[in-house]
Amino acid sequence: MALTREQQQALESARQASRGLGWATAQRSSRPAASPKIELMRLKAKASGNTSIAAADRLYLSVEWQGSATPVFLNVNAVIGNAAAQLAKQLRLAMLPDRIYRLRAPGGSEPLPSNKTFGELIAGDDGAASTLFNGCALELTC
Repeated sequence: MALTREQQQALESARQASRGLGWATAQRSSRPAASPKIELMRLKAKASGNTSIAAADRLYLSVEWQGSATPVFLNVNAVIGNAAAQLAKQLRLAMLPDRIYRLRAPGGSEPLPSNKTFGELIAGDDGAASTLFNGCALELTC
């Protein structure tokens, strides 16, 4: 599955945003840049989630909460609002009635629509190319 130019740019911006996370900068600078397929493979190897989701229905994401990125997989047919609540529960965050967790693109101001599924956003139901794809980074906000 080839990535569109917008998706490759979003992946590159996610890489740039997460440069400070993980290995030391000196170690990372000596390595050549990995291809998007290799990065997706690494994400899939480390991702956690509900194992009852069929492999074909999994959407692999890197979810960031307060500067810490966690690789997860979700059902591509899940409603985004419910998925955000499940992610908060999986990350062991406080589930208080006044706290509503939402997902958004890193650096984006608007959260993803809570009433749509990931599959609808990936398909770009409004005709525009989506920046949401398998292996992308999202930020969990409250």
